[in-house]
Amino acid sequence: MDFIIVFFRDILSGPLYIALVVVNTILICSCIGYLGENYLNRKKSNAQYEETHAAVNSNTGVSVAPTNNQGVQPVQQPSAIQQNNNSIQ
Repeated sequence: MDFIIVFFRDILSGPLYIALVVVNTILICSCIGYLGENYLNRKKSNAQYEETHAAVNSNTGVSVAPTNNQGVQPVQQPSAIQQNNNSIQ
């Protein structure tokens, strides 16, 4: 315990203390900036994901499906009744 008191009282004083405070302040600010940038990038990627995917009925067990971003209309398949009527004729 005495070593800690001696360290702060005798060794960590004067210009060394000021230099250590400046370096630690810069490191803390850079850590906060890094975490903030990661948060914003994650938020942006989640927003982009939400724009490119649409929600699907939760009863099917599938939560998301890609949307049609190219403006191409999907081809509608004829119903089973129409297929059966065509094969009879």
